[in-house]
Amino acid sequence: MGARARHILLIIAIAAAAISCGGGPAPAAETARQPPAALPGITSLDALRGASVAATHGFIVRDPLAGAHVAAVDEALNFNCTPDTAAFAVYAVLPESTDLRSLDAGVAGNFWVMVADYDAGCWQPAGPAFDGAESYDLTGYTDLTSPDGWFYCAVVAYGEPEPAGNFLLSLDLTYDIPLDTETYYVATPADGGDDANPGSAALPWATLQHAADSVGPGDTVLAGPGDYAGFHLEQSGVTGHPVTFDGQGSARIVSDNQNTRDGINVEDWGEDSIHHVTVRGFTVTGATRAGIRFSGTESLHAHHITIADNVCDQNGRWGIFCGFNDDITVTGNVCSRSGTEHGIYLSNSCKRYVLRHNTCRDNYGCGIHNNGDLEAGGDGIMEWGYIEYNTCYGNGAGGGSALNFDTVRHCRIRGNLCYANHSSGISIYSVSGLGSADNYVINNTVITGTDGRWCLNLKDATANTVAYNNIFLSDHDWRGSIDIGADCTGLDSDYNIVMDRFVIGEGGVLSLADWRTAMGTDAHSFTAAPAELFVDIPGADFHIIYGGPAHDAGTMLGVEFSPMPAYDADGDYRPDGAQYDIGYDEIAGSWD
Repeated sequence: MGARARHILLIIAIAAAAISCGGGPAPAAETARQPPAALPGITSLDALRGASVAATHGFIVRDPLAGAHVAAVDEALNFNCTPDTAAFAVYAVLPESTDLRSLDAGVAGNFWVMVADYDAGCWQPAGPAFDGAESYDLTGYTDLTSPDGWFYCAVVAYGEPEPAGNFLLSLDLTYDIPLDTETYYVATPADGGDDANPGSAALPWATLQHAADSVGPGDTVLAGPGDYAGFHLEQSGVTGHPVTFDGQGSARIVSDNQNTRDGINVEDWGEDSIHHVTVRGFTVTGATRAGIRFSGTESLHAHHITIADNVCDQNGRWGIFCGFNDDITVTGNVCSRSGTEHGIYLSNSCKRYVLRHNTCRDNYGCGIHNNGDLEAGGDGIMEWGYIEYNTCYGNGAGGGSALNFDTVRHCRIRGNLCYANHSSGISIYSVSGLGSADNYVINNTVITGTDGRWCLNLKDATANTVAYNNIFLSDHDWRGSIDIGADCTGLDSDYNIVMDRFVIGEGGVLSLADWRTAMGTDAHSFTAAPAELFVDIPGADFHIIYGGPAHDAGTMLGVEFSPMPAYDADGDYRPDGAQYDIGYDEIAGSWD
């Protein structure tokens, strides 16, 4: 990092022993308790900054820039307490301009918590003390001063343990250290790029790899128009300040990076995970494996990743691949013509992920594949995903659904448009046997192609699927709306526009009436011809017709029903009328 200060979000949990300290009497009774004017036990700054600290002090010092404890309380100092003893913990030695954010506390016994500043050889309260609450807003502590330009933040537990015994203090403190960030520029040699330059707008670098080797947390790299080799990035950002690579919509990556068979590869090969990284605005073509690849490990997931507004075309295996990623957003990308597999592939036990407003077309496998992939390690379950407002067409010539889900739970699949795909529309199943469960399929429009399979395909004991407000139609000569395995349970399906074609297990094709009798679902679902529903089928305009069968024919399921989408793929708020429209589109202006 050099001399630059880095933004840090620090969460610390400690147990501090209650020990006898001189310099300040304990309050005599609960009703008369007052915070101490000065904190006991510490008499010099050297005791805080030095490597050796007397055990009787009973505190912990953490230097955030060093990233490790400077000194720590020995576990043996977990003494029994008497009413005239006190304990305190010094949490951080911070730059003077630090912005404190919050404090969460959990303590057994009566206590005070305060933020203190070291001045004139003694700790002094820098603000009001807090008596026994669970959380505190510390954002006002931004103008503290200290003799040597550092602010010493002491979080203090001081008072009578009740009952007498071990005094356990557990506190979480978060704060920001101001971050000095840079914006760097990359241009082709024809436009003045040279890696010997300083990377400024006037004197840009020539290669994206040199930029990837040079950036720090919070830095932004802007690539100018032209063709580049790919890059391999191992630098993470921090909360609120990601490392950002931006192709600005005109930078093209036309060959693999120097380390892997991908155009862009973001992966920490050291002892940490990659996190807080954004890649946007690149066109990546012809990569041997993935156009863009982000990877964590089984024990260290990548996290807080954004992949936005890229074009990945004709790459060897995937357009975008992400493995072992949590808190990831993939939005606004176009992934097309992947050679052997999928447009977008999220795998390996991802949690809290968003796939939104992507277009996946003409990929050999799935348009978008979600795969828990137990064999790769981890718990094998994809959870809490939002797969919404995507458009998928022409996918699956080699098999694979437009939207494919292998071992997923608590996911919202909503507002998507899938048409003219060569396999199934939306498939939810579990190869590993762990099971998919508790997923919502809401307000999608799915029209499978003449060589396609079923619109909604549920297999492998998938449980508790909710399917409302969808259009499920097929151009196939006998396949249709829903295919459910006989071992699947808990389907809640209604207010859908369907065909008279359903199947349960290995049985024959059922009509809507027979399906209702067998499953007890879809009481309000109905059939309609495509020509009645859509604006321009030959032109692939699947917006619904005003006043047509889909208009105001859905349900809101109650306004507090969280899985319901708040708007459609065009950004029109829904419901915009008496009820939700059925399908991915909501007609605007219904209230006018």
